[in-house]
Amino acid sequence: MSERLVIEITPATDGWDVRARHGATLSHHDNKEEAIDAGRKAAKEAELGQLVVKGRDGRIQEEFTYGEDPERYPD
Repeated sequence: MSERLVIEITPATDGWDVRARHGATLSHHDNKEEAIDAGRKAAKEAELGQLVVKGRDGRIQEEFTYGEDPERYPD
């Protein structure tokens, strides 16, 4: 079973960053829409991906999950 890749869209002083959670910045964009597009692409390429979009205040605004989640409660 693969571990979920969490991609976060976070505000930067001069735009928006696409980051792997607890990792390095993957890309930087002038506007939020471009960052979301890039983050969505990265999350969809993973076997299990999640996109977390944060606002300028740092709070989560939206979350999207891609791929098949394993069952939470096995038989």
